[in-house]
Amino acid sequence: MENRKTYRTYGWTIDHFFHCQGTTQTLYKQKCRWLIGCYPIGSFRFRATTIGEGYEGQRRIYYGTLLDKSDVKGDVSGLKLRHSIACANLSGSPRCTSEPGNGRTDTLSEWMRDSTGSYHWFNSAHAGDGPDKRAYYNITQRFTGIQGGRHKSVTTGRGGFRCDSASYIPGRSSACVFDVVVPVMSSIGIRDREVRQTARNIRDAQFRPERTKPVYRAKEVPGAPSSGQALTRNYYDKAMQKRSGDRVRATCERYWPGYASRGLQCDEYPFASTYQSAGAQPAHQNYAAKAIPAEDNRKGGEQIAEFYKLDRILDSDAFYVHIRS
Repeated sequence: MENRKTYRTYGWTIDHFFHCQGTTQTLYKQKCRWLIGCYPIGSFRFRATTIGEGYEGQRRIYYGTLLDKSDVKGDVSGLKLRHSIACANLSGSPRCTSEPGNGRTDTLSEWMRDSTGSYHWFNSAHAGDGPDKRAYYNITQRFTGIQGGRHKSVTTGRGGFRCDSASYIPGRSSACVFDVVVPVMSSIGIRDREVRQTARNIRDAQFRPERTKPVYRAKEVPGAPSSGQALTRNYYDKAMQKRSGDRVRATCERYWPGYASRGLQCDEYPFASTYQSAGAQPAHQNYAAKAIPAEDNRKGGEQIAEFYKLDRILDSDAFYVHIRS
């Protein structure tokens, strides 16, 4: 709530599962007289913070809005405040359905007594584009002041989310997430004994590529957040994954002959499960291969798979890799 990013037009998308949207608004009570016109006799100023939460296991998403920092001046008796969120499907996507009970209309005294605001649930049918059945939506918020039979509204805040039915996320065959963010995988660290060699290979590839194999003077390996060049997951192109494995194993055999007989495996970065891997066409040398202990390599692979699962990284989704010091 204190982060400035929250109050931008599109709010602050923290990761695939959390989005913040904030605004400060003022409602005015007016008095109208013939010939004189209408003029304010009271005001209600407040801050509203909406937290969106992605949902696993269903094509469903949640928004909850909290009001605080209220300031009342003058006479605001009889005023009501309505808060609503609208969800609109983008072209080709199934309709976004608002569940019963969404939103809240109440007197200002009730809003101040119970500032937990209002909640909104939206859900989507199991339909959409491609094999993952992806569907995309926009949301907008509206605050409406009600004085007797008169209404005045302001639309504020915009955002969006994606629903999918990808079958290859273990235990989570459908979900809705906030997709306008590039997640960062940061679960691997240099000090983690189980994956120390994996971590070093990635860090060298990102920041000291001249130390890595194959030797290539102009080597530039993507994936670090500071590079601005994200990796993208490859789930469907199995042929590319096989090419990657073949090429990196050949590299390891060239620089560490007989490595497999010594209990080592060939680690690679970018990962074979990305479209930036050594299997990309045309063939390139912007990757790092290294023979490392088999258990280290296996644990590193588990960390990658867990990241894909927990952050719901689908085929072609972008992400960065940050190695903790």
